[in-house]
Amino acid sequence: MIIDPGDGSLGSGLPDNLNFGSHKIQNKLAEKWIATDNGTEAGPVTTGKLTVNDARGSKAGWSVKVAQSTQFTEKGGTGQLTNAALTITTGAATNIGGTLPTGGKINNSLTLVPGAGGEQLIFGAKATTGDGISTLGLSKFELAVPAETARKSVEYQSSLTWTLSDTPAP
Repeated sequence: MIIDPGDGSLGSGLPDNLNFGSHKIQNKLAEKWIATDNGTEAGPVTTGKLTVNDARGSKAGWSVKVAQSTQFTEKGGTGQLTNAALTITTGAATNIGGTLPTGGKINNSLTLVPGAGGEQLIFGAKATTGDGISTLGLSKFELAVPAETARKSVEYQSSLTWTLSDTPAP
């Protein structure tokens, strides 16, 4: 059982980088920024997909969880975008050669809680489902920054960890 978009490269359906662009520094209004391929507001929205190829033959189920390790932090520094929230919007799930999984955040969204928020289920198969090749579209990545969050003219970064386990989805 692997996260594999079908081209043999582990996890290549996931975006390598989320570019929310450059923005004027202000702290009067809350802002929401959408990741785009080129970092401009009018650019193509960054998308992706999770594909799980379960060829075990047991229909035992599985779970894909995602966690944000830390809050967005200054590159090379310690300042953070306090209370910033990354939301992943998902699309439909599909399945080839098996039974469609129904667990997780299909056609929904998931807001990550950095650090102590831990892993959150984004896609999963209950027992008797999810065999074959199952795919979940990732249609948008949005970063919400509250008005009172201090900002500097620097690059901020964080990382996401995606975990596939053989634990059936609840």
